Amino acid sequence: MIRPRRKSRLARRWAIVLAVLFFIFIGAGQVLAAPPLLMKFSHQWAKDDLRDQWANWFSKGVEEKTKGSVKFEIYPASALFKPNPQFDAMRQGALDLAVYHIAYAAGKVPETLITMMPCLPRNYQEAMKWRDTEIGKIVEKMCEDNGIKILSWGWMMGGIGSKKKLIALPPDTRGMKMRGAGKATEDMLRAAGAAITSMPSTELYFALQSGVLDGVMTTYSSFQSFRLYEVLDHLVVGRENYVFSTLCGIVISTKTWAKLNADQKKAMLETGRGIEKKFHDEVMQEDEKAADLFSKKGVKIHYMTDAEFKAWEEMSKNSAWKTFSEQIKGGKKIIDAAMALR
Repeated sequence: MIRPRRKSRLARRWAIVLAVLFFIFIGAGQVLAAPPLLMKFSHQWAKDDLRDQWANWFSKGVEEKTKGSVKFEIYPASALFKPNPQFDAMRQGALDLAVYHIAYAAGKVPETLITMMPCLPRNYQEAMKWRDTEIGKIVEKMCEDNGIKILSWGWMMGGIGSKKKLIALPPDTRGMKMRGAGKATEDMLRAAGAAITSMPSTELYFALQSGVLDGVMTTYSSFQSFRLYEVLDHLVVGRENYVFSTLCGIVISTKTWAKLNADQKKAMLETGRGIEKKFHDEVMQEDEKAADLFSKKGVKIHYMTDAEFKAWEEMSKNSAWKTFSEQIKGGKKIIDAAMALR
């Protein structure tokens, strides 16, 4: 027979055990019920633009790899931030991710102009070597030192669209009102004799329609998504020779990156790397689609020749490349690292 005192002690012990188990189960339930990490993901392009699709591929891939513990809210068409303020927003931690042209940061990080340098790289084959070579490491370091980290590399090439007359060679720009898409390209066009007007790609249609611009350099994705075939007479297409190129990355704030655990970081890096080939395959097809679409809309198509590219490259060397080498700290080393792949 259990004595009352002993029975009381047993009851207290069981009460303690049950209380501990209760709190363990409650705690486990809270962990299981923890909401996913929700990230804000911004870009400037219309929904279904290739860059918007790229953001969705990335988001879906990371969500799958993390089993839903990381989720994304994608804000297309500058719904959350205008193009240029995205950089400061990421550096401050107010924005988590963006599809972002790296050279947009050039006003505060001048070295990033290398990622929108005319005639450098020459084509997709050369561009896609950057990531794993010295020039790629230089670009990654300049980004991470300034608050953003590239998770997925996406090169985009562009052409020259114009009204009234074809612009195939540098002298063709003389007296033309041009938008060059970045300081380096503007330096080259200015040296060739063009008058420069800077503006974001979202304003190109009206500027061409109203006569503010006679010609423009931009990506083939933008030529299509902004329906510029309605306001242009000529389009230069590169294939193996591109005067205009830009590195457009899926980038994350380093403040956000620091908050992630090892598994979440791994999921993002693997997803970003895994969708690069798909993106480049799509963007190369899009270049050809642009030529076909514009031709059907009555725009005259010109494919750039090797000789024409060499003329633009020489103009670039004596203007944009020269300025970058002389005015940017370590500029010559950066140019040389990029040229080493040619």
